[in-house]
Amino acid sequence: MLSVATKVDNYEIESLLGSGGFGRVWRAKDLTVKGREVAIKELADPTAERLEGFLHEMEILASIRHPGIVTFHHALNSGQ
Repeated sequence: MLSVATKVDNYEIESLLGSGGFGRVWRAKDLTVKGREVAIKELADPTAERLEGFLHEMEILASIRHPGIVTFHHALNSGQ
């Protein structure tokens, strides 16, 4: 489970942006690219069905380029 100030891969969690049935979304800073803020989605229940839906969402985000939509960078397993 993530929390503020947790470091995951090259990111440091700064605040909770929102939560719902699928999980929580956190604001984080990229520790390798100064000034880049990212959103990290944490799955509440990483069952096979939810993971499949999440992977589909990642594919869609990776194909979209728009200033109002976040850019997908990569997936990671926090191990938490």
